[in-house]
Amino acid sequence: MTNSYLDKRVVPFLQQQSPRLAVWVTGIIVLVIAYQMAQLVWVLFPPPVGEGDVLEAGEIRQTLGSEERAPLELARLHLFGKVRARQSRSTATAEEAPDTKLRLTLRGVVAAGDPDLARAIISEPAGEEKYYALDDKLPGGAVLKEIAADRVILQTRAGRMETLRLPKKFGGSGRSSSPTKVTTRDRRVSDRNRIVPRISAAELRDYRDKMLSNPQELVGLIRTRPVKKGGEIKGFKLFPGRDRALFKRLGLRSGDVIVSVNGMELNDPASGLALLSQLSSATEVSVVLERRGQRQTVTLSLEE
Repeated sequence: MTNSYLDKRVVPFLQQQSPRLAVWVTGIIVLVIAYQMAQLVWVLFPPPVGEGDVLEAGEIRQTLGSEERAPLELARLHLFGKVRARQSRSTATAEEAPDTKLRLTLRGVVAAGDPDLARAIISEPAGEEKYYALDDKLPGGAVLKEIAADRVILQTRAGRMETLRLPKKFGGSGRSSSPTKVTTRDRRVSDRNRIVPRISAAELRDYRDKMLSNPQELVGLIRTRPVKKGGEIKGFKLFPGRDRALFKRLGLRSGDVIVSVNGMELNDPASGLALLSQLSSATEVSVVLERRGQRQTVTLSLEE
């Protein structure tokens, strides 16, 4: 009964919306989370039995079995909850630098407290997206000097500081942001903790297309375990699923903790379906990941 309802209601929803999702690194993670989260909701709050529905004894035993397997299932399910405003500090340089005239597009950022972990995903109009670190030279000759949550600061050949922002359509909520900046002054080597995806957008789209033909294949792609503090869920540890190579190429490591998605804390199953609704019209996904106690924000475009 539960699986049938899920297939009729949730699977078509994901098939309709997922072309807007799973294009970049966090797309696959979020799509997995959304699907597994939806499964949990129907286990905890099964749909009402219709007048013409009759539960067979085997179906009843199957439902009870899902409760008995709760500890195992929780390790694979993701819960979503309260929306929280993003915390940020003002950045004088970012505010003063005018928008750049260079023909570059900022497709996403990986911002972290440690500047050496930060990356910007930038492309030319007809070029592929590439990952750039601080002090890397960009197409057109500019040098990447700062990486923030919604913009980067470039230094042109003439020494002028300019701003390259995420597309305005990302900011659908209308919220303002004064992001924490990451500058070359504070750089320190920490390669082992850096989240660096090594998979192309084309390959991710191929994964997406395969998932569209059978969304059930999402289950087990990435395994999780809830992280609790004071009896409350604070996030989910990520572990390789059946495709260990994909997990590694996404830049993930066993034990990485996903804390929030688009400002939603992962702590409340009751509002889990709200995430699906939000993602249906989202043009970006911002995921907060924690590795060895250090948080990194991965913000990526869902536009192809």
